[in-house]
Amino acid sequence: MSGDLKITDDDLNNFVKNEIPGFILRLKGGDTTNDPLGAMVIAALTDFAAKQQSGTSTVSGLSGTYTKLAGGQAPLAESVTLQTDFGTFCAGIKAQIDLLVAGMNKAGTALHDAGTTLHNANDEALSLTQMMTILAGATPTQPNSSGTGGTGGTGGTGS
Repeated sequence: MSGDLKITDDDLNNFVKNEIPGFILRLKGGDTTNDPLGAMVIAALTDFAAKQQSGTSTVSGLSGTYTKLAGGQAPLAESVTLQTDFGTFCAGIKAQIDLLVAGMNKAGTALHDAGTTLHNANDEALSLTQMMTILAGATPTQPNSSGTGGTGGTGGTGS
């Protein structure tokens, strides 16, 4: 094994088009097929973050669960404090997940742009002769229209 790592266009495209969107889908709780528990947890977190006290919930069986969260027997003040604090805690986690999703979207765009730039750079690469001419301080020659090469110089003998 040579120890070299090669990332092909296909690798980069697969990561941008499949892996990142799949990760974002799981973060948003939308992968109910492959990650049903994770989807339920994200939905419950979202409900608690919104302090859902009504009978509506995005999660089956969790309707009104927020009001059942109690630090003792209701109507103790601690129960209300616990509900409020837990809702605030969930809102903070939800905000961080949203930031992570935004960051993953930016990373996907940056990787796509990097792949495009590298691909374009490969197409526009200089030949070794062109690079050496530039480094030597001379103006690189261009092939003439007949394809027989440029006029070039003698390399600068001085006077």
